[in-house]
Amino acid sequence: MPNGKTFQFLYDDIIHIKNDYNSNEIFGDSAATCLSPLMDIVTTTDQGIVKAIKNSSVVKWLLKFNSSMRSEDIKTKSKEFADSFLDVSTGTGVAAVDAKADAQQVDNKDYVPNSSQMEKTTQRIYSFFNVNDKIVQSKYTEDEWNAYYEAQIEPDAIAFQEEFTRKLFTRRERGFGNRIVFEATSLTTASMSTKLGLVQFVDRGIMSPNEVRTVCNLPPRDGGDDFILRKDTGVVKGGEN
Repeated sequence: MPNGKTFQFLYDDIIHIKNDYNSNEIFGDSAATCLSPLMDIVTTTDQGIVKAIKNSSVVKWLLKFNSSMRSEDIKTKSKEFADSFLDVSTGTGVAAVDAKADAQQVDNKDYVPNSSQMEKTTQRIYSFFNVNDKIVQSKYTEDEWNAYYEAQIEPDAIAFQEEFTRKLFTRRERGFGNRIVFEATSLTTASMSTKLGLVQFVDRGIMSPNEVRTVCNLPPRDGGDDFILRKDTGVVKGGEN
C-alpha cells in the first residue's frame, strides 16, 4: 500500500474483473504504451499551433533595404512603415516604399498544422477507448447512445453480474437460480416519444404503471404496481381468441 503496509487477501474473497491483461494477469497491462505515441503527436501539434500563432502575430512584413544602414535607422524606417501602412484606422489599404527598400509580406499559413491530421489523431484516441466525440461531449442521439451502451457498457455489466454471482453465491445457491443482475431500467436517455410509447406495454400487461412512471421520472402511485390488461385481449386457445 502507499503507506507502506502489506495486506494479504484470499483470491476467493475478491471480486476481480479482468480487462486488457496480457503480461500481468492480476492488474492488467497499462494503456500508456499505446497512448504515449499518440499523446506525443498531440503535444507536438499543440506546440506547433502556439509557435505559428506567435510567429504570425510578430512578423507580418519583411523590409529589405538595398543599402547598408545603421541599426537605429533600420528600426526607425521599420516603425515608419508600420505606422504609415499597417494602421487599420487609416483604411487606405495601400502600402508603398521607395527604391531604398523592398517590402515582402510574410505568410505564416504554411506553418499551421493540418486540421485533418489533427482530427485523425483525435479519432485514433477515441477509437482506443471505443468512444466518439458525441459521447464525450454529450451531444448524442438516442440511437447513438444505445449503440454505445451495447458496445461498451453492457459487456462490462455482464462481466460484473457474472463475477458478483460467482463470488457471492455458492455453487449450490447458484444451482437454485440465485444470481446478481445489473440492468438499465430507468432509460434516462430515451426520448419523450419513446417513453410515451411505453404506454402500449401497460395495457398489454408487459409493464406496470409505476414502472412507466419511473422511466418518466415520476413518483409511484397507489395501485400502480398492479398489471393492467385490455379487455379486448386474452389468451389464445386452439387458434382462437
